[in-house]
Amino acid sequence: MMSWISWLIIGAFSGWVGSKIMGVDEKMGSIANILSGIVGGMGLNAILAHFGIVGINGFFEIESWLTSIVGAVILIAAVKCLKNRS
Repeated sequence: MMSWISWLIIGAFSGWVGSKIMGVDEKMGSIANILSGIVGGMGLNAILAHFGIVGINGFFEIESWLTSIVGAVILIAAVKCLKNRS
């Protein structure tokens, strides 16, 4: 089980990396980066857990960082797609 400080650190880093990958870093603030990393990571972790795959296991596990980064990229892409529809 990770502490809330660990979630903030992983969320901030993975949200920042995800926003760099998606090219929206200049438009997002630090709070949006943190939230996209945390929400994206938790969302992808829930999907992976449904299939029996451990995504987020601990702070020093590479799977946790990769799950959060990929989750942030997916979340940012979904929000970007929804914004372009309107």
